[in-house]
Amino acid sequence: GEGDSWPCCRWGHSMVVVDGGRVVVFGGESQDATCADVQVLDTRTWRWSSVQCTGECPERRFGHSCIYYNGNAIIFGGSRGPGYYDDLCCLDVEKWHWWRPPCTGNAPVKRSSHSMTVVGNKGF
Repeated sequence: GEGDSWPCCRWGHSMVVVDGGRVVVFGGESQDATCADVQVLDTRTWRWSSVQCTGECPERRFGHSCIYYNGNAIIFGGSRGPGYYDDLCCLDVEKWHWWRPPCTGNAPVKRSSHSMTVVGNKGF
């Protein structure tokens, strides 16, 4: 469910525009902790909501990248302290369900503070 919430101050989070005039914020680093929450801004009402998601939520992180494609906010990489990630996690923004796609081939090396974009049907 959703409830009124104002996101805590943070840096290194991702923010992506999805369907329906919504903006999804994930993760980041706050003064007190590394975050793994999902916050949504409805740009029609300018109201923030905190969303409780199902599925396997990605580990807390900052410095990751995020794109929106085919109904999913897709998260890649990032960091939590000294370690880096090379995982890919998808959030279905209609069901608010996290899932991991069955990727094949060689994953990009672990990284943080990078960007990602969609060109056609590919993420770079």
